[in-house]
Amino acid sequence: MYVMQGVPAGFALYALANFLTAKGLTPAVIGGFAAVVGIPWSLQFVWGPIIDKFQGSAMGRRRPWVILSQGLAFVASLGILWVDDPVRQVSLLSAVFFVHSIFASVQDASVDALAISIIPERERGRMTAFMRGGFLTGISAGSALLSLMLRDYGFRAATLTMSLFLLVMTIVTFFIKEKPEDALFSTAAARNNPDDPNIGQPSDFISIGWIFRRLFQSLMARRRCCFRHHRLASCAGYWCWGPCW
Repeated sequence: MYVMQGVPAGFALYALANFLTAKGLTPAVIGGFAAVVGIPWSLQFVWGPIIDKFQGSAMGRRRPWVILSQGLAFVASLGILWVDDPVRQVSLLSAVFFVHSIFASVQDASVDALAISIIPERERGRMTAFMRGGFLTGISAGSALLSLMLRDYGFRAATLTMSLFLLVMTIVTFFIKEKPEDALFSTAAARNNPDDPNIGQPSDFISIGWIFRRLFQSLMARRRCCFRHHRLASCAGYWCWGPCW
């Protein structure tokens, strides 16, 4: 899933940026393109509470968000084909990548939520390393391989290759269930199991405003920081903002 995020990022921010540089576009134009592509990723604090609010599907708590966002990211990647000449249509190129980045950033937030929901705490460090490694692998592949596609076969061929990759990985992800008892596909709501420690309070009774308020409070909470290593904890003796480590 993180490789899926990395490939379009490598294509846009490295392969295409270098391609546009070689075509003589100014640093200001290329920097503006990169900035527009990255804007949706700065809005993930918005996606998280929305994902937490609406999580009552029989397909699983987080999986519907993952599948939906990946599918829309694939559709948005096809919109890049509207660009006939990326050198002369940088504004249109920026716009379609902006739309793609919206769905990719939602996918990122939903995958993070999925990992927190199902991965035991003792395994989260290892999982985080795999996530980051997958993202960097995707960036490397997207920048290197698609740069070759750009040079040898052109912009349209490189875009189609990226879209095909996203489609294949979305299909593969569709057949991976969050839990064995979850439905592979369903529009029905899930039945809440009060014995499931991962469910907590039903989201139907939690307002989206309450979730945003709790998020803001946790970010701005002033507390004494303790740096923990294994079972030992030592307080640093000063106050910080946000969660402690």
